[in-house]
Amino acid sequence: MQILKPIPDLAGFLKAFDNGGFFWNLWSRSGDGVISSSEIAKGGRRLAADRTAILHFELLRSFLPAAEAERALGSLDRPARARWKKHEPARGTVAEVVARPAGDGVIFEAALDPAEDAAGAGIRIHGMMMIGTAVVPTRHPISAHYRLWHLRDGRGAKPRILLATAPKSLDPGPRRLRIAALVHESPEDPPAGKARPRCLIGIAACAVPGGR
Repeated sequence: MQILKPIPDLAGFLKAFDNGGFFWNLWSRSGDGVISSSEIAKGGRRLAADRTAILHFELLRSFLPAAEAERALGSLDRPARARWKKHEPARGTVAEVVARPAGDGVIFEAALDPAEDAAGAGIRIHGMMMIGTAVVPTRHPISAHYRLWHLRDGRGAKPRILLATAPKSLDPGPRRLRIAALVHESPEDPPAGKARPRCLIGIAACAVPGGR
């Protein structure tokens, strides 16, 4: 999970996202006041304006004053606006966003407490493994590939709700964060009468000014 610095004004936001796109995006122009899909992708450090790139865009836009946030959204060209509408993240408390459909992008605020690997027991992710010369799909415990955190939002978040981040993600410390994440649901069928285990997979976060 990337720890980003909030952008406090529209000028800084446009500098980050009205960036001309990648060299192969011949029709995007830096500084023209219009944000294209390729520029969202570049600003989000992705090759396409996918759900993850839109999460970066929305996380940083959320720190702008309301009027400037609307102007930033109004800067999207038609294809970029369509991408935004398709992947617009949900916002809410930890308990609310973890209940969203698996794969959805979400934005919420919480502080993080380190969790033991055992806390993620039952949560698995898809992966690949070699058997002889063949590559076959498999499922791994999420703790084998991610660092786990308990989410504490002061508004009803329960210790069982976990955030998974890349193993080498920076330790955010005790600060309150605004976090952009994807909802993950374990692919294995649970025992009868039980729901599939869920967690949130962190994509990016910003420290909340004055948050603790």
